[in-house]
Parts: sequence; C-alpha cells; structure tokens
Amino acid sequence: MISWIIIWLIFWVSALGFTSYLFKKHRITYYEKSWQHTLFFIILSLILFVVYQNQFSVYFTSLSLWHLMAVVALFIIWLLVPNLYKNDYYAKKERFGYQLPKFFEILFQDICFLGGLLTFGLSPVFFGLVFFVVHIPAVFLLPKKFALFPIIGSLFGGIIFAYLQSQGILGFLVAFLIHLSFWSSLHYALSQSKSGFLGIMPLKR
Repeated sequence: MISWIIIWLIFWVSALGFTSYLFKKHRITYYEKSWQHTLFFIILSLILFVVYQNQFSVYFTSLSLWHLMAVVALFIIWLLVPNLYKNDYYAKKERFGYQLPKFFEILFQDICFLGGLLTFGLSPVFFGLVFFVVHIPAVFLLPKKFALFPIIGSLFGGIIFAYLQSQGILGFLVAFLIHLSFWSSLHYALSQSKSGFLGIMPLKR
C-alpha cells in the first residue's frame, strides 16, 4: 500500500501542487496557454490509466458509449455555462481559454482520486478525508480567502466523491458532475459583482 500512496502523491503534487506553485511564481495562467494546459492534463490522465490499468480495467469493465456521451455532454454544458455570468471577469476569449483546460484538470483530479480510492485500502470516508488534507496547501498557493472555497469544498466533496465512486461508473459520473457544478457555482457567484463575493475578489487564472 505504501508504494501506491507514494505513486499517488507524485501524481497529485506534480500535477496540481507543483504546477500551482509555478503558476504563482511566474504568473502563468490557463487562459493564456490554454491548449498547452489542456494537453498536459489529458496526457497525465492517460498515464494514470496506464499506471492503474489493473484496477481501472475492473472498475470500467461496464463502460459504455452512453457513459462517454455523458462526459461529452458535461463538457459542452461546462463550456456554455459562463453565458449565464452577468459580469464575467474574463473576456469571452479568456473565458474559453480557462474553461477548456479546467475541465480536463477536474477530470484528472477525479481519475486520480479514483486511483487512490482503489489502491489505498482505506474506507471511502477515510479516503475522502485524505482528499481534504491534500487540498490544505492551497492556502499557500492561492489568495487565502479564495483558497478557503476549494479547501472547505474538498472536505465535503471528498467524502461524497469517495462514496459515489465506490458505487461504480455511474457514481463516478455523478461525482464528476458535482465537482464541475461546484466550480461553475463559485465562478457564477464571483461574477455577480465587481466587488467580489463575500469579500473575495475573483482570481483570473
């Protein structure tokens, strides 16, 4: 189990922790390098399927065209949702540049989450708490008030995701939907006022 934990942490820290550090240090953004970031998360997701091929081959044994179509539908909805934002802090081109890689980042997170859930040998609830713990360093990489949203969200989301993913592919898709909805709702709230939301200013990334 220790080796799987180390492998999982390498994926999580290198894909999300280290990159967030580089984003902050060099002021790198998703919307300016959209396709590069998108390709980065797609490749990492594919690598996850190679590393966890034994576990995933069993988990996704009943994968069907309908499941894939559901992911495509979620992708289209994700790209269209910002049309509801009244005072978007991104320009239209910038918003697309953000939405595209962010979708595949969230998908990578959920696939990576599943890899840990299937190999750590922990109960879904306990692994959900692990998901919360690995989000805590965000307070050092993001504006502190803004960081509270993903940190607090991960506490509840981790437990919910773990339970749902443990139920199979449909549960995985529902967890993915919830994860996307969380970020869509946050950006919607931040876009409602130029003065921010609950004193939190939008973060263009």
